[in-house]
Amino acid sequence: MKEERSEFKVSVLIVDDEASARDSNQLSVTTALEKLEYASDEIKVSTASGMEETLSFLRRQTVHVLLLDRDLGRDENGKMVDGIEHIGDILDIQPSTQILIVTGHDDTRLAVRAMGLGACAYIVKSAKRDYVDYRNEQIMAALSKAKAEIKRNREKMLDRGTIEGKYVCRSKAMQAVEIQLKTLAQYPAPVLFLGKTGLGKTVAAKRLGQLRAEFLGEEEDRPFFNINMANVPKELADSTLFGHERGAFTGAESAKQGLFELANGGDLFLDEIGEIDLAVQAKLLKVIEEKEFCRVGGSKTFKTNARIILATNRNLVEMMKAGQFREDLYARISTFDITLPPLEQRKEDIPFICREIIRELTEGNKEIDISYDDFPSSLKEYLQRDHIPFNIRGIRNDIERLIIYSMGEEGKKDFSKWKSILGVSRRSVFYSKKPTEYIRYRDLEKLPTNFLEGVDFPGIKAAKNLLEKKLLKEAVLKCRTKKKISKILKLSESNIMAKMNKYNISTVTEVE
Repeated sequence: MKEERSEFKVSVLIVDDEASARDSNQLSVTTALEKLEYASDEIKVSTASGMEETLSFLRRQTVHVLLLDRDLGRDENGKMVDGIEHIGDILDIQPSTQILIVTGHDDTRLAVRAMGLGACAYIVKSAKRDYVDYRNEQIMAALSKAKAEIKRNREKMLDRGTIEGKYVCRSKAMQAVEIQLKTLAQYPAPVLFLGKTGLGKTVAAKRLGQLRAEFLGEEEDRPFFNINMANVPKELADSTLFGHERGAFTGAESAKQGLFELANGGDLFLDEIGEIDLAVQAKLLKVIEEKEFCRVGGSKTFKTNARIILATNRNLVEMMKAGQFREDLYARISTFDITLPPLEQRKEDIPFICREIIRELTEGNKEIDISYDDFPSSLKEYLQRDHIPFNIRGIRNDIERLIIYSMGEEGKKDFSKWKSILGVSRRSVFYSKKPTEYIRYRDLEKLPTNFLEGVDFPGIKAAKNLLEKKLLKEAVLKCRTKKKISKILKLSESNIMAKMNKYNISTVTEVE
């Protein structure tokens, strides 16, 4: 019997530079998940072709199981990318991810090295049947562990929600937006929200709907419908917005109301309006101007007085110049536009946004007792930094990971390792003051002798040891003699020997 559906999906990431290998592994994962009796909507299998794409994905989303190829092609400098070398990078971002190395290299030393770095299995590709069986068994084992982990964490994520934080206007920038909203709430004209992704355009649109309801005395009854047009397939946009009649197209077995019909007497929020094609734009213009429309496959005219609210993170003016957005539609919807300010201009709001996100993520779970006040001052400063990826959505992602990875037994929290959990420590070490100057530990000649000095974050000793060991191994492989190693690392030979003993690198052959 299947277990009650979990509150978040099993997430599997397959990393391989060959499409055929990704497809083969994806089939094995799907089969394994079916054997574990997961429903289709509880499974999320994603793929990546390179390491940069993989690390970016891990910073955005939780991954329970990762199938990683060793050979990932060449980087922008023409160097081969070794997946095993990046196991530490992966675990720095998501310490609980189970990594399965799937490679064509049948090498015991590589297997031992991968397992020592934190992989849970080393699977050698082969055309033989026993390889497929072994691969499937290992995938099953990893997914079983993931299932158990999800079961333990199920109650920690009762309400993920769809909106990144409550509408907050403590800052002067957002107070100016509030004045605009209160003014426009008195009129039924379309309103266009502009701004980057993750700034809370949906929340602001709902606030406008709430203010309109208060103005009309309809607080309890006024409907609010919203849809992200980027998530609607082009062939379904007409039906979604305007509805369809029975038999209008294959599969239309009954008539269906569209959003303009459902939102009559209320508000209709169309997010990512720049994603709809020109044909639908023409129909949208007609319904905005004439307040009437026809269902797909029908001739009957329906009327609507829905208040239309729109939003986009795209430059509609540039789209008009490129012929991708109708000028007449833009003229109609841009009369009243509101640009949401970036987070850099509303830092006073961030603590209140964080509190609301924490409330949403922990509501209903008495075992989790976390508040914004529990965060150390360094973490609070980090959450209020400039240039936060994905803006409020990025803050939510960070807090979500902190809740999951900082919880110990009996709901006890430990935020002392927050930098490691959010991937801050590795970035702090590897990046110099100029973000474009990326320091690769292989480029030994370019490293200043004191490049690790002055780095201040929890775990600095462990990080220094890790990098020092990597540097020393690389230098031994490259230079072979203590004299050359001493010269390139700018350390005395006696110091070199002491460090080799410290990291159990006593001879050159041990690192070959």
